[in-house]
Amino acid sequence: MAKDSEILQLQGLRRAFNEAGLRLNEKLVLYRHEGTLEKLRTIIDLMGDPEAIYAMGGMLYGITPILREKNVDFDRCLLIGEEVVWKPDFRGWQISQDFDALAELAVQQLLAEIGGAPRRDQELPRFIQNITC
Repeated sequence: MAKDSEILQLQGLRRAFNEAGLRLNEKLVLYRHEGTLEKLRTIIDLMGDPEAIYAMGGMLYGITPILREKNVDFDRCLLIGEEVVWKPDFRGWQISQDFDALAELAVQQLLAEIGGAPRRDQELPRFIQNITC
């Protein structure tokens, strides 16, 4: 579930599928638009519990009611979410980053731009932690 087709997380997901020799079914990638929750409900109705859900950004909050309504079995469906949307009953892979390092890089970049330096992209590693209840 993503905001648009070009966000970095989705590009990384596509690359990971490709490197693993797997095909990502783009028809199952849902974007944050009106009707997304109904599409998720329909997919679960037609296909049963998914093998995994990667909820990017704050989408975990939006889809949680559907996942509960459909009684998705999280022993069989891997839920992948970001640390900033952590929920007390979350089980799955939590993707996080070093927010102190992120803030430091942002300040350095801002000061550099104030001094006339060009804007440049920065990359920080993200960390994956398995959360179990």
